Amino acid sequence: MWFRAKDFEGKLNNVEVRQTITKRRFINEHYQISVDTIKENAKGKLLDLQTIGLENLNWRSMESADKLSYKEIRDTIYETVQYARRIINEQKKVCK
Repeated sequence: MWFRAKDFEGKLNNVEVRQTITKRRFINEHYQISVDTIKENAKGKLLDLQTIGLENLNWRSMESADKLSYKEIRDTIYETVQYARRIINEQKKVCK
């Protein structure tokens, strides 16, 4: 069961309720892809949303590093964007 904004009427101002209904994760040696189904109730509108997140697993080790070079950060962002482009290109081939 999920909450609705009207469940909080009179208790809170400007209520927006967003809940993750399902979450699927796909992981390989370098990346994690998360596909989330979300229900959102805000300003009288009920929305069903799907979000897709792509995380470079190298970022986790970089978070604990003392110093990072601009090049290291730039390279992981570039690699991640290129990976996303390859996924999109493969998807286009399948959907033709």
